Amino acid sequence: MKFRSLIAAAVLACSSGAVFASSAFNLGVADNFSAFVFGNMTVTGSTDAEHSVAVQGNLTATSGAWTAAQGGATYSSGGKEWALVVGGNVNWTSGSVSDKTESVYVGGTMTTGSAYDPTLGPVQKGGTSPVDFAAVKAQLVAENAALLGKAATGTTLYGNNTATGGKAGGSASTLYLQGSGGAVEYFTIDSSRLTANIFNEFNLTGVAAGSTIVLNITGSATDIALSNMNSLLGFSGHQTLLNFASNVSKLTLGSLNADAAVLAYNADVTTTWGNENGTIIAKNYTGAAQLNGGHYGSSSSAASSSSSKVPEPGTLALAGLAMALIARRRRA
Repeated sequence: MKFRSLIAAAVLACSSGAVFASSAFNLGVADNFSAFVFGNMTVTGSTDAEHSVAVQGNLTATSGAWTAAQGGATYSSGGKEWALVVGGNVNWTSGSVSDKTESVYVGGTMTTGSAYDPTLGPVQKGGTSPVDFAAVKAQLVAENAALLGKAATGTTLYGNNTATGGKAGGSASTLYLQGSGGAVEYFTIDSSRLTANIFNEFNLTGVAAGSTIVLNITGSATDIALSNMNSLLGFSGHQTLLNFASNVSKLTLGSLNADAAVLAYNADVTTTWGNENGTIIAKNYTGAAQLNGGHYGSSSSAASSSSSKVPEPGTLALAGLAMALIARRRRA
């Protein structure tokens, strides 16, 4: 019994999610940023990005005191921590970088207004960008397509009208997601059901603790309206990705209030209020929401969707112990 207990303990430790950490999605370099924008970014409110920001085009901060990397830079390259990487021009009416040691890259011109807070770190103007935007986009396009090809493991119910795929006794303004209890849950959401700005809550149930959640939003709709969103209920403690099909060209978000990343590389994303706690990946971005991403809600060091992480040394030791105990038992 003692031998069997040792074997069981070793095998259990090796199979534990805490030891064999993995993720169903990989945002690559973009995961280091609160916002990763392939076009232009316009900040319209008095808010901040908690971590690094990357913009391939131009950055404009038009209102209030916007701060980049308020919580600290999360992207490093060439021995420097980059709070802000902008391939085009920066027009910063009012803003700052939270730490003077954090670097800023500007590929074009940089204009600051009278309300500008001069806490900016060292600025590199021109030269080689610390971010290869083309390579990042290629990786994200491939990841987006791979995830959209995954079969749903969970069930999606829209509101409370059972005749149109709703939940009996539910709320008309809630989208219900019922999981299967697996380590990874894939849900398919019909984009045509998200055009009327009806839903203010996504309600997640039936999922395993610590599991990864992928919401694949796909269909014919190109304009997604979620400006009334105020809650992702039940998503706490999960790595979550809202993965939008490439035909989605416009996305309006309210406050997600959960650790959820947004992959919408072909969409003009607008945030209206509240908190976005995962990386926002967009074609263009306009908004006033607080951007809390950068290793939040996504797989900061994850393997790709088709592979797994290398086991930790402690895991390998436990696996070795299990094999040794098995060999010893056989010899006996």
